[in-house]
Formats: sequence, structure tokens, C-alpha cells
Amino acid sequence: MKLTSDAYLVASGHLGVRISHPSDCNAFAFDTGEGSYVLVDTGVGIDTERIVDNLRGDGIDPARVDHVFLTHIHTDHIGGAALFREAFGARVYAPEKEADDLEEIDEVRLGLNVAKAAGFYPPDFEVRPCKVDVRVTDGYSVKLGRLTLRAIETPGHTRGAMTYLVEGEKRYLCCGDHISYGGLINLQNYPNSGSSLDSYRESAPKLADLAVDGFFPGHGLFTLNNGQTEVDLMVDAMKDLLVKGRFFVPNRFF
Repeated sequence: MKLTSDAYLVASGHLGVRISHPSDCNAFAFDTGEGSYVLVDTGVGIDTERIVDNLRGDGIDPARVDHVFLTHIHTDHIGGAALFREAFGARVYAPEKEADDLEEIDEVRLGLNVAKAAGFYPPDFEVRPCKVDVRVTDGYSVKLGRLTLRAIETPGHTRGAMTYLVEGEKRYLCCGDHISYGGLINLQNYPNSGSSLDSYRESAPKLADLAVDGFFPGHGLFTLNNGQTEVDLMVDAMKDLLVKGRFFVPNRFF
């Protein structure tokens, strides 16, 4: 689904948009202007061919998806990474603090055991491990054709999550599950989840004053204009004494 001259929505399990598997996160592709593409997140890894078909439907050769950036290592964001690396030769970029979790799949560390017990995935569902080519650290920046991509470490939803500022025709913020539309935050309630309100509060100022146009979260609604408004709702909320009611609960989430 083409959104702007250089941005595409290629996966989403969100009701009303559902263009791929129901458990998929929102995944976005960006045109470098040099015949190659950047993909941010890859869906759950169930029927990833639907994502591949979406790319082709938008005129994108999946073999030209040369760079895959992952916001955090939760199943619905990383499951398709192995296919893009192995079948199409994409380089995989993952948060440095969570990269081992992708290379050495551990269901407890991923929270996948909890998700299975809650009925989000079938008991026999497995995530394919994937080699990480680049371990992304805070402030990592790369120019890819006409795009500039900068990584901002934003722990809160997980311990090492990255938010990616993609500068192209517009300024796009790909924030994974760190923020949802309306400035809502995403804390998970299971042992060793890595979710932390303290981390949210500490990392929030890093997302202020980015002048974001496109706000591209991992679930739910997104916007192409005035996206900084959604970000600032979270940034401002983290300054308050009470954050009651500032939580997002998607219908598929892990």
C-alpha cells in the first residue's frame, strides 16, 4: 500500500487494514531512490509470502529489499527476518542489546511462552533464528540513497528497543511498539519482559523536537502528517505524576 512517493505499508494485521497475517505488526518499506528498499520490521513469520506479495503488488522486487531494520525483538516484528535474509539477501539490523535474542531464539526471553499460554500463537509455533549483520546502537546513522536513517535507543516497551527516524520525502518515525496512536505506551505484564515505566520516562525526551511528519507505530493507526503531535502526547505524559489510562492494548501483541 503506497503511502507517499517513498513510503509503503507492506504488512499489517490491524483490523480495518489487515493486509497480511492477523498476528503481523505494521511493517513499512522505504524507497532509497537507487533501486533498493529499506524494510522496518518483518511480521510474525507466518505466511510471510503475503508480505512478499504486497511488495510485488506495489512494484517492489523483494530481492531489492537490501536492508531490514528491526525495532525490537518481539515475535510479531522479527518472525519474517530469516526469510528476507536467506531468500533475498537482505542485511538485518537489530538493536545491539537484543540481537542475541534473534540469533539464539529463547522462548522465555522473547516472552513467546507467555504469548502461547495466552492463546496468541499455536502451541507448536516456532520462530526461526536469524543472523544479525549490524548490531545497532544509540545514534547509529546511515545514508541509503536519498534516505537518511538514524537509530534512537528508546527502552520502555523492551530493554533495548530502537526507534528509527527515516528522512526521505518526509520525516518518518518508525517506533515499533514504543508508542501507539494517541501517545499511548505499551507496557507488558510478565516476568523479565523488559518493560519499564522508568525507562519510558528516561528515554522520552529523546523523541521531542524531531519535527516528525509520518508517525508509523507497530500496531494500530498511523499518520502521514503532524506525527510529532502523537509523539509529544507521550513525551508530555511522561512528565506527569500520574500516567493512568495512557496504555495501548492491541488485539495481537508479542
